[in-house]
Amino acid sequence: MDPARWQRLKGLFQRAVELDGARRREFLDACEDPLLRAEVEGLLRDHAAAGDFIEGHAVVEPSPDRSLLGRRLGPYRILRELGHGGMGSVYLAERTDQQYQQQVAVKLLKAGLGSGDLVARFRLERQILANLAHPGIARLLDGGTLGDGRPYLVMELIDGEPIVAHCERRRLPLERRVELFREVCDAVSYAHRRLVIHRDLKPSNILVTADGAPKLLDFGTAKLVDTSGDEAPMTAPGLRLLTPDYASPEQLRGETITTASDVYSLGVVLFELLTGTRPFSRGDALGVGPRAKGAEPPRPSAAVPPQDARALEGDLDNIVGMALRDEPPRRYPSVDQLSEDLGRYLADLPVRARPDTVGYRTGKWVRRHRALALALTMVVLALLGGILAASWQAREAQAQRQMAEAAFEFVVGVLKESDPRESGGEEVTARQILDRGADRLLVSPPDRPELRVRLLDTIADVYFQLGVIDRAEVLLEEARGVADAHAGAIPESRATVLDRLGQVYGVRGDPDAAAALLEEALDLRRRRHGDRHPRVADSYNSLGVYHYATGELAAARDFHERALELRRALGVPGPRIADSLNNLGTVLLALGEPEAAQERLRQALDVRRANYGDPHPKLANSLNNLAAARLSAGALGEAAELFRGAYEMQDRLYGGADHRRSAATLANLALVEGRLGRTASAEGLYGEALAMWRRLGGDDHPEVAAILHDLGVLFADAGEPARAAEQFRLAIDAAADAGIQSLYRSDLAWHLHRSGRHEAAAEEFRRLLPGASGGASESGDGLDLATVSYGLGLSLAALGDPGAGEALRRALRLRRRDLGPDHRRTVAVAQSLDGWERRVVGGGGG
Repeated sequence: MDPARWQRLKGLFQRAVELDGARRREFLDACEDPLLRAEVEGLLRDHAAAGDFIEGHAVVEPSPDRSLLGRRLGPYRILRELGHGGMGSVYLAERTDQQYQQQVAVKLLKAGLGSGDLVARFRLERQILANLAHPGIARLLDGGTLGDGRPYLVMELIDGEPIVAHCERRRLPLERRVELFREVCDAVSYAHRRLVIHRDLKPSNILVTADGAPKLLDFGTAKLVDTSGDEAPMTAPGLRLLTPDYASPEQLRGETITTASDVYSLGVVLFELLTGTRPFSRGDALGVGPRAKGAEPPRPSAAVPPQDARALEGDLDNIVGMALRDEPPRRYPSVDQLSEDLGRYLADLPVRARPDTVGYRTGKWVRRHRALALALTMVVLALLGGILAASWQAREAQAQRQMAEAAFEFVVGVLKESDPRESGGEEVTARQILDRGADRLLVSPPDRPELRVRLLDTIADVYFQLGVIDRAEVLLEEARGVADAHAGAIPESRATVLDRLGQVYGVRGDPDAAAALLEEALDLRRRRHGDRHPRVADSYNSLGVYHYATGELAAARDFHERALELRRALGVPGPRIADSLNNLGTVLLALGEPEAAQERLRQALDVRRANYGDPHPKLANSLNNLAAARLSAGALGEAAELFRGAYEMQDRLYGGADHRRSAATLANLALVEGRLGRTASAEGLYGEALAMWRRLGGDDHPEVAAILHDLGVLFADAGEPARAAEQFRLAIDAAADAGIQSLYRSDLAWHLHRSGRHEAAAEEFRRLLPGASGGASESGDGLDLATVSYGLGLSLAALGDPGAGEALRRALRLRRRDLGPDHRRTVAVAQSLDGWERRVVGGGGG
């Protein structure tokens, strides 16, 4: 369709949708183009279908299916229709089984819609409502199915009126309207905590009873958070689950829907509560008008008469404006925070919402170049902030100030190359600007050795934080050479470089080199500063991280506790305290002390939130670690929410680019989704993480094999044995380490045995025998000879193979020797062997 015709179609539809009955027919009859009229009528039909299933329980002009009046549905008899929409109706019914008197609302699909996607969505709504129990949400009482296949819901009857009409009719004061709206927020927040997004929040779905209590209705368009693939789809052509006037921009664009969409819809409702009007016209909502062109919503104070504007100016303008921001990340992060800001307004406290500023408009450029902005920010702040701070603490203040000025000139020179006027209009990427700075240092370094070392170390740290390990190592080795040549003049800089280089070698998988560098840095700092100095605490922290990475948890705990104690005693800034709390919490979790771990991880998160802006790498790290702790404690819902928050923050930090931290968090979130039974969601997340690791390190990266293995576990738990076996085999092929290969093969063998493929299982167990350790382990991890023999024996026994007895006897002998005769693992083998021998004696085996 050409643009002109499309614009004409939109205009006709916009006009026709405002009319009804005879007026609409007259309007359409005036259209001389029969094809255009047919297209408008099609849009009107789709709009009616996508409209309200229930426009509340308020009485509307009835057009009931009279065959249902007086009919009994279970213990209920239908009395009359309360309301109807494009997909069905709501009826008033009463209980007739003499158990007790009760009137209810019965929601029922329209005749002829009793199959397919609509029924699936109706049943999803029933399940969602069954899981919601909140005084601000209409309760589900019962449900069933008619003979023609149409399902029905029996709901709590809400005798009330839409929230805006309630406030207008009673002329409620501003403060009471805000208080009432906060009660609605509480109900929506409850649904969000149970992973339910409403998706159609509007006044007609929020009724207020005679006693002033709001009730949230109609979850017919709701969805479960991140259940794509499990949600019942709506496949009618053109059908969209939204009400345009209240829908978020991402809903209108057909993009991913999150809890932020409900925040936006609540913002529209709040705007209407405060002003009596909506922020956008219907034309805007349908894709024509200022909203479709990216216009910001009006301020509530601009939508009321001047005498009423003063009450809305300032805080309420800012709160509504933040809820209605076009980009979801810029809105309130949760409904709770929207409600909290309104509470602060009522209490005359400062609110968190602020109007857009020049900084925001400048931020438009930042959002288009996120990775570049992150790199520039890290370089400038680290270089200028670190060097200038050192300059005022140094004994030779004048010399240090000169060094800071030289550093500033160096940064300016590098940044000028990113100016379009200097680069000939070329778009300069983050990696290019970092590489240019590094190249300057390597080719034409500053005269001052200390400045050169500081610059190399700082840019290397930026590379390290961005996951560009190779480049960081090159710069740090150069810095090490300069520092070694001037060791007597710049001992502190040399210690810093050695410490940082030790961290790099740890990530590179060279533990011996890492340990030597970190211990040398600690020795330098002790000799220079004594045992009680912040730099010494920094070395303790680095050594704690190293020992954690090498699995030496007791040593890691000791170093992190020493770092935390020293930092607290010396009164170092909060962020360093948070580092120690975070790292110690991670170690405690690995040591099996989840309560102590969670306490420290929450403390670290609180300190980091107070000291860093959002997003920040350390905030994301804290969210990820606390999520792991909550996962360990079995709090799967909270763990998923925290992992999701960490990934979203990392995605913003790294501009959507591949990063090892983002990939690791995605895999963690996938693990939790799998344990929650959301197989489709988990599979998708694992797929994203797998693709990211392959782009980061190729098919040989260890995490590639690990995720393939985790997919096997996911499919096994989901009852898909063939897919599970396929993934386990792919993981074995992808694993480069022989020990990891054996672990994965063991999991494959046991999976095959449990799924009844005993011959294939026996083959895999036989392949494990040569490499199995010669004993029986307490853990029974599948790689000791006793466990492998036991698995082989069970598989052979299921096949009736006489070799089962030999394998089981070997397993029993090893477990008796290493674990004792009464250990549960020994007893399990003894029972299996006894059963096999009875079977043979009884003639059931070979």
